[in-house]
Amino acid sequence: MLLHEQDLDDIVVDKLRLNVPPTDLSEWRAVVAAKQNPEAVVDIGMVGKYVQIRDSYISLNESLMHGGIKTRTRVNIHYFESQDIERSGASALQKMDAILVPGGFGDRGIEGKNPGDSLCTRKTGFPISAFAWVCSSPSSNTRAMCWR
Repeated sequence: MLLHEQDLDDIVVDKLRLNVPPTDLSEWRAVVAAKQNPEAVVDIGMVGKYVQIRDSYISLNESLMHGGIKTRTRVNIHYFESQDIERSGASALQKMDAILVPGGFGDRGIEGKNPGDSLCTRKTGFPISAFAWVCSSPSSNTRAMCWR
């Protein structure tokens, strides 16, 4: 919007001799307004193998943020190491509105998350609708359900 205010879009259109309708930024302004003025807040606990490396889950982070914009909700993502949950229990997740478990491979990626999701559902009382495994195989999801 700043570039539009400086007429950069008009300059580019003129230089390229494009025949286009006038710029309409109303939808973009609505997106910015939704992000800057949320009507709700949600806290999501992301339990993963690589939570120290935020870019590991960047597509999930961005998806959650964009979903929040669409619903005018500020999405606060709290990161939890799956092995910490396994060792210390799920009490750290008690205040989360939802729990997201990204996919993973190997003992630490899958096995380390099964006890975590079992603890989450038993100890925090999360309904299954507030708990999601993402990017994992059907067999991993089935195994997780069996843990419960």
